[in-house]
Amino acid sequence: MSNVTLPCSSSGARTHQDGVHSISAAILGADGQPIGTLSIASPVSRVDDAVAAAQGEAAIRAARLISARLTGEA
Repeated sequence: MSNVTLPCSSSGARTHQDGVHSISAAILGADGQPIGTLSIASPVSRVDDAVAAAQGEAAIRAARLISARLTGEA
């Protein structure tokens, strides 16, 4: 399984939904291909750079753990 899980963040003036900050990380299958996504959404008013970074790190950790459990590596 690939060790790379990249966060995707969206918090600009125009997002999927105005006023919402979102971040996600891929859940990978045994072949290293994405099979799902873990996402976190928060009101933009409650997210600064530190919160966004912490959410990204948490999403990556959780997605890696889910991936490992699904593929029998954990």
